[in-house]
Amino acid sequence: MLDDAIAELVRARWGSSAAITGSVPLSARASLSVRAALSGPGAPDSIIVKHVRAEELGADLSVTNPEFLEELAAHRFLRAAGAEARLKPALIADDPRGIMVFEDLGREPYVRMRTFEELVPMLATAIARLHTAGAPRIDAYLDTRAALGLAGDRRRYGTPAQASRVERAARAVLRESGALGVARELDDVLACIADPGAFRTVVHDDLGNARQTFEVGHALYLLDFEYAKVGHALLDLGKPMIGKFEVHLESGVYGWTCPRFPIELAGAYRAQRAQLGGTEFDDAAWRRALAASLLWTGLSLIGRLATLEPDRNLLGTVPQNANGIVARTLELVEPLAEFPQLCAALRDALSRASWNFAS
Repeated sequence: MLDDAIAELVRARWGSSAAITGSVPLSARASLSVRAALSGPGAPDSIIVKHVRAEELGADLSVTNPEFLEELAAHRFLRAAGAEARLKPALIADDPRGIMVFEDLGREPYVRMRTFEELVPMLATAIARLHTAGAPRIDAYLDTRAALGLAGDRRRYGTPAQASRVERAARAVLRESGALGVARELDDVLACIADPGAFRTVVHDDLGNARQTFEVGHALYLLDFEYAKVGHALLDLGKPMIGKFEVHLESGVYGWTCPRFPIELAGAYRAQRAQLGGTEFDDAAWRRALAASLLWTGLSLIGRLATLEPDRNLLGTVPQNANGIVARTLELVEPLAEFPQLCAALRDALSRASWNFAS
């Protein structure tokens, strides 16, 4: 049934004589990806097909696989906005029961190892392109989600789940802090992210690994939009700078991975937003928003440690991971001179032998 549905999409796009002549698996994560070879007049040599597992096809994906529908919503939205060029692979066809067909960008995603000097402007431009396209069209994005039956956010790393993790980490920091201003500053961070104001746009929210990018010439294309959402623009800088937790598929080890992009990524992004969309941010508002987004990212990672599933094979101990995340967060945030009491409380936490995550 799944193969028939994919073949039907191919014929609908390139004619009745178009056919899939072979396929190579690319990924077997929440959704499966394959490179499919095609034959037929006008058909490309190959396409990328991303689909749910056969048993999920036609199920209520808003329950069984909301990440798939959220990714489809993001791709449909960006295609309708005319924002795919030099940003992401084009969405060619889709079946909302669980299939997406994309252009094949090529076999080699990275020409060579890049330095941060090269990567910072490439990534900053890609993120700025996404945000420039999304900021004025948020209603259209929300309409696209609604048309796919998406209401609320059921994803493992969706906005409600992340907010819960941040609050769990914040309680652990507060429990050990005697500074009266820490709670107020935490509230300010939460409010900044919940109400982004001029920073509100459509974000990717998963740029923590090279797998989410693909080089075409001098442009960095973005992949894997399953955690796209309306949110604070600067959250898209947090994971490249502070990292995320990921499972190593072969070993099953669950670890904090940190690309360690430098703070210069933020300045390059700010310059690109101004150039692409004329969006200018006041210096004081910019520093506060950047500090809040980085603190949010760090706290969400600490909160993830508080909510680990029993079968997660964590690399290192919880205190080792928490202290590493705190140290990296403070390395970026303290020079911004925002939220000083919260930063002081986090610095105090670095000396802990353990973290108390009790509710």
